[in-house]
Amino acid sequence: MAKITYIEHNGTQHSVDVKNGLTVMEGARNNNIPGIEADCGGACACSTCHVYVDAKWVDKMPSLGDLEEDMLDFAYDPDPQRSRLPCQLKVTDELDGLVVQMPERQLCGPPSYAVSCCSRTRQQVKCWMTRVASKTDAIALPRHPFPKL
Repeated sequence: MAKITYIEHNGTQHSVDVKNGLTVMEGARNNNIPGIEADCGGACACSTCHVYVDAKWVDKMPSLGDLEEDMLDFAYDPDPQRSRLPCQLKVTDELDGLVVQMPERQLCGPPSYAVSCCSRTRQQVKCWMTRVASKTDAIALPRHPFPKL
């Protein structure tokens, strides 16, 4: 079991014990900690559980997988050194004392995910398009039109 501290964007801290084998995301979700939405349920198919790992812990984290690295491109204000998706971080005794901070807000992910899994509002898709458009000159949309929400 590991004690993990989750810090909301406003500074509110939540220290909870999380069982080994769960993910850091599941620890937040199971303890009703706000700021981690986890729309995909931990499948690494969105970026709504994005956190910043405390600087003291960055070197102790397992390396990023390719899928996690790709999904972090869709996170709100990612930090190249500190951003992680806690759905990809398995809790072990070595994570005892881990501190993570939530960003100001969470963004969903690429449009195919936003439309099929977490399309709660048109705003999420618009948010993603704005993020991509700010990174590139052209935006590639799916071949099929977005369904009416």
